[in-house]
This record gives sequence, C-alpha cells and structure tokens, in this order.
Amino acid sequence: MFDIIGDVHGHAKGLEQLLKSMDYERKKGLYQHNERIAIFVGDMINRGPESREVLQIIRPMVQSGFAKAILGNHEINLMAFYSFNEMNKPLISHNIRNILQLIPVFESFKNAEAEMHEYIDWLFTLPLYLEFEDIRIVHACWHQESIDFVRNHFPHRKLNHELMIKAMQGRGPEAKALSMLVKGPEVPLPRNRKLIDADSLRRGYIRIKWWDDHKGKTYKQISTQSKIKLPKYQIPANLIQSDIVYPEMAVPVFFGHYSLNGQPVILKPNVCCLDFSVVKTERITAYRWKGESKLIKSHFIQS
Repeated sequence: MFDIIGDVHGHAKGLEQLLKSMDYERKKGLYQHNERIAIFVGDMINRGPESREVLQIIRPMVQSGFAKAILGNHEINLMAFYSFNEMNKPLISHNIRNILQLIPVFESFKNAEAEMHEYIDWLFTLPLYLEFEDIRIVHACWHQESIDFVRNHFPHRKLNHELMIKAMQGRGPEAKALSMLVKGPEVPLPRNRKLIDADSLRRGYIRIKWWDDHKGKTYKQISTQSKIKLPKYQIPANLIQSDIVYPEMAVPVFFGHYSLNGQPVILKPNVCCLDFSVVKTERITAYRWKGESKLIKSHFIQS
C-alpha cells in the first residue's frame, strides 16, 4: 500500500519527522518501510530552506524502489530555468523576478552547483502523473483530456528537452496539458477591480476547485484561495469549465499544489488534497492509503 505525501517545499526536517512517524526507518543511508511505498506529489523543492537536503532524502528512496515521485510546478520551473531553446535562450528568463522565485533553491545548493544539475537531470526522469488500478496521483489537477494527451505524446509520461521547449514557450496542446496537470485550471477575474484584493489583482486569475461543479457558484465559492477578497456573485456561464469536474464514480485522486488553510479534510469521498500550507505551518501532510475507495479523514498524518 501507499503513503502519499504532499508538498514538501524544502522542509527536510519536517519530512524526516513525518517519515519516522509513519515507521520508515533509515537503513543504509535511506528511509524505507518493509510493507509500504511513499509517493511524493511534487513541489518537493523551493520555498523552504532545505531543498538540497529534501532531494538527498527522496532521490535514494525512489531509486531504490521505496518511493515514487512526480513533478510539480516548482520542479518544472527549476528545470526550465536551466533549459535552453534553439536560440540558446533560457526557457524561463533569468530576470530578477524569476531569480528571486528560485532563491531558496540556489541558496540550498550554494557551492554545490554541479550537484544541483545532477538533481535536475534526475527530475527529468520523473513522470507527470501516476495511475494505478485503484488510485491516481497528480500534482494539481486530474484533467482527463490532458492526461490522455500526455499519455499519448509524452514518452513514459515524462518531459524531455523537446517537449519542455514546446510546453514552456508555445501555446499548443503540450503547454495546455502541462499547465493543467501541474498548475490546474484558473478563471479570469472580473473587471470590477474594487471587489478584488491586491494580490489577486496582480495575477489576474484565481485557482479554482476543479473537483466541484461550478454552475450557480460565485467567484468566492469556486476559489481555492479562501482568504482573498472576491466577488460574491455568480461566475458567468461562459467561464464554467464543466469538463474538469472529477467524476463521483472515479477512483480516488490525490494531489497537492493548493496550499489550503486549516486542518486536512477530505474534499470529496474520492478527492484528496495533500497541501495544507506547509510553507506557512511547516507541517507536511500525508495520507496513509490502505486500499479504500472512499477516503477516510483519520488516515491523514502530519509532521
């Protein structure tokens, strides 16, 4: 069975505490369990101060078969920062804004840049999602059309250099599929700027609860960002994305990304987010899956 671990975001001490609380033992330099496999939902790095140490824990677990891991948007940002197109230009501009977003990673690998590039090469070996007979794992959103595209066009569900260029610098299906899986769907904000707080205004979009039906819902109700100021009137019909709602009869899906507030909760009987503000609380959330088709709140574990 699997222990599905949410966004770690560079918190190695919290990760070790979580693994130990789930009876993983450090043997021969890596954490392992006799009966269970850990699955990391992406965003293993950045934000926190210990990205290097986190990767030093996770990579040996994956390589030895005691864990599996998928990519999140923070890993992809780092990979793209050091990837170049045919014109030898980085896929993500090396401007001040983008550098600042990755500063925690750079500081973690200070005086160890060669090691960082070894980890970047390893990240290219990780898939964008995992699908088993009874559960699914994705970083941000299980969107079946995007999943099918990745399955059919991304070798082994992984990024390579050619796909990275298309996904990061184009507007084609590669970019759409990658964005949906690692960032999730968003809805543009209305033009009435007085109803919106400054943080949301800068982005122009809000992350939405793709697992719910949005018909008749307000901007506030569909947003995953509960603390921001948003309009309380219904979203226009043309913005409703009915194709993203996760089916009630589908197998359980686990994801991270959304930095939800409060204590871990089961969003729907078959929908589970595992990112409950680790950046703010430094508490990493996991779910100990034992084969159930209807998820159980008591199976959450936090560091």
